Amino acid sequence: MQNIGYFKAITASSDPYPDLLKSSVARVDVPALVVRGEQTHELDKFVSDELVRVLPRARLVVIPQAGHGSPRQNPRAFLAAVFDFLHASENLE
Repeated sequence: MQNIGYFKAITASSDPYPDLLKSSVARVDVPALVVRGEQTHELDKFVSDELVRVLPRARLVVIPQAGHGSPRQNPRAFLAAVFDFLHASENLE
């Protein structure tokens, strides 16, 4: 039941996995925080590394003692990373 919204959206879409071109991602010129857990699966590590490589203003944070569900697995570290990012971004404007 936790994922019901996701499954409703993916089954209702005519193209649930549209192509996302790297050139389109590279045009996103705002600070971006990419978060992953240190125990994240290799595929998700690859995706997050690629996002950080392509996004011009991205920052990667690896949450210790967490996997794909880092916000619930290590909420303190996750919130600290988000607050640090927001504070740093606020100072860039």
